[in-house]
Amino acid sequence: MSSQPNQFVPNFAGESRSQAVARRLRGQIAESSLTQTELEARSGISQQKISRLTRGRQDIKIVEVEQLANAAGFDLDYILTGIKRQTPPTGGGVNLSLHTESNRRPFHYE
Repeated sequence: MSSQPNQFVPNFAGESRSQAVARRLRGQIAESSLTQTELEARSGISQQKISRLTRGRQDIKIVEVEQLANAAGFDLDYILTGIKRQTPPTGGGVNLSLHTESNRRPFHYE
């Protein structure tokens, strides 16, 4: 890893943002050695939907990324932006609230 505190991992040529998020999420799942079934149990998102989301077969919503990241302890910032941190986030960031019918939990983004 570089000596800089953050390392940007760009999208591949022709890759949409949704595809880039799916690729990074797929990588985080692989690195964690979690199965999609285990992630389903932790997150409440069905294994079938996790499969569609990580293969880019379905557009992924921020609340779903947050739910999966929180359930597995993944770096949400990295999944959304492609910026890898040398140290895990410790909190204290800006609290952005997403008010939707399906999810009223605050979205925490540093």
